[in-house]
Amino acid sequence: MKFPLLVLLSLLCLSLSVSAQTEKAGATPKTTQTAAKPEETPWLDVGVEHRTRYETLDNRFRLGEVGSDQQLPQSTGLRIEIKKVIAPFGLVMEFQDSRIHLDDSGSTVTNTMVDENDITQLYLSFAKPLGKAKLPSTVYVGRQSFDLGSRRLVSHPRFRNTTNSFDAIRWTLGNDKHWQLTTFLSRPVVRRMHQPDKPSDVTGFWGAFLAARLTSQFKNEFYYYGLGESMTSPRSTKRQYSTVGTRLYKDPKAGQISYEFETALQFGKKRTLDHLAHFEHLSVDYTFNAKWHPMLTGRYDYASGTKDPTGQDDGTFDSLYGDSRWEYGPTGMYGPFARSNISSPGWALELNPLKKLMFTSAMRWVWLASARDQWVGSKLMDPTGNSGTYIGSHVDLRLSYNMNKYFRPEIGYVRFFKGSYLAQVPKSPGSEDSNYLYVEANFTFDHLLSLR
Repeated sequence: MKFPLLVLLSLLCLSLSVSAQTEKAGATPKTTQTAAKPEETPWLDVGVEHRTRYETLDNRFRLGEVGSDQQLPQSTGLRIEIKKVIAPFGLVMEFQDSRIHLDDSGSTVTNTMVDENDITQLYLSFAKPLGKAKLPSTVYVGRQSFDLGSRRLVSHPRFRNTTNSFDAIRWTLGNDKHWQLTTFLSRPVVRRMHQPDKPSDVTGFWGAFLAARLTSQFKNEFYYYGLGESMTSPRSTKRQYSTVGTRLYKDPKAGQISYEFETALQFGKKRTLDHLAHFEHLSVDYTFNAKWHPMLTGRYDYASGTKDPTGQDDGTFDSLYGDSRWEYGPTGMYGPFARSNISSPGWALELNPLKKLMFTSAMRWVWLASARDQWVGSKLMDPTGNSGTYIGSHVDLRLSYNMNKYFRPEIGYVRFFKGSYLAQVPKSPGSEDSNYLYVEANFTFDHLLSLR
């Protein structure tokens, strides 16, 4: 990890030294909002978010689970931003409390569901144009959560009750209209459900990400991510991975075909095994120029698995810190599928019957890429491969309504039609189809307090 540390520190010093020769600039506004005029930008901005969700799942499918379960996850976040008065610096702090209710002794509860009273972001930013070209340049130092590219490998989860955070140095150069480079060096934050979170002392995560607009029809991304874990600590899974990949896509537009292709190669070591794995995603969309703005999508995903679990090679793709809700269905109590040891075609249909109402339906068929490797979403495994590869299919339905800028209710239902694998795999919890239902209320007050 010494090499990427030196590189990123050098980039940080370059950004600070060159930008010190340029004129002062205000703090960079959030990319998800329309930039305010300098005189209108608040120096203090406080926002609050809260979500309560009820979810229930019957005929569960994970190793060791039986019967049905219900939970009531709740997540509350407080965000404080200070800018303008300390320009070109900015300060962001986010507090999040995530917990569940209605669980019992038979419930599966992990740190993807519970993370009580923790600081998920606390970082200082430094935004200055770089050089004569005045390229936008921002350095972020501290605890932070962020998305990169498609969000399949690095993400700030949306549906999940907890988030991914990193104690990191991150630098962005350029803008997303033409090209933008992001580099980072981090320690992933370990979520401890009932104790304060802390940065991992056995794992490092670093990388570089370049997004470029080649033409009006093509957007391209290139990335490298490094993951290094201690090979001696008993608390380590002993992964030493490099992941390189690219993504080519065209944004959806009414009356046109759009597409997306992403591929990633992963190599290194896992414990004493040689690790070589890959992942591919291909999707084609068509947005109809019609009432309700229907968009129909066909998609296919492949993530390699280990062919021989008794051999000296590991081929199971690791999705690192990615999210999957928009492609593989709800996470939370459900979440049977991951970008590991999977071969899965599917389709999706999005409709907007009203301006504020969105309906989404999707279906997937799922096979294991390797019959002898683990079904990662359930922890079930048949090392002989005699249980076959067909996990099953699911239908995912979702209805969301933006009632106003403060309140958004949502309801979703998934039917999991279990395949032949669950009827044969050792320690199967059962082959009856599963039903998952959730109802949630989202409250958002982005500018509860703004001082100018």
